[in-house]
Amino acid sequence: MNKIEFRDVHDDDWDFLVKIRNASHELHGNTSIFTKQEYKKYIENQLLENKSNRHWIIMYEDKMMGHAKIINQVIGYIFAPEFQGKGLLKFVFDKFETEVAKLGYLTMLGRVKITHPVSLWQCMKHGWKMVGLEMNEDPELSEYKLSKDIKNS
Repeated sequence: MNKIEFRDVHDDDWDFLVKIRNASHELHGNTSIFTKQEYKKYIENQLLENKSNRHWIIMYEDKMMGHAKIINQVIGYIFAPEFQGKGLLKFVFDKFETEVAKLGYLTMLGRVKITHPVSLWQCMKHGWKMVGLEMNEDPELSEYKLSKDIKNS
């Protein structure tokens, strides 16, 4: 079994976080690039908005694998490039279920850009259901809305 853990973000994690965030956005043609200070402030503001909002470092066998978050019940994640396509998403989703249940939610919510069909397919493969579509004039900002009930343990 793969060992996936979520840990709190530490002060020395910000270079890693902004690097994988900006790399992910650049890969998909998004030019909104954050500096480390801007990204830290952005995340700190999200944490102040709602006491249930969370940000974590995804750890895999003691290595920083990515960034996980829950913002207003919607989960999100970014993997460092070297961890993409390794079959670890199921284990990250399982860990999200545990964390979302701790917050008292019965359902996980997600969003996938309509320009990212592989991400949508991966979510559907792991039991997510499409519950809506939010269109935007800019197709890059249009998103599928997803939902997954949390298993009763």
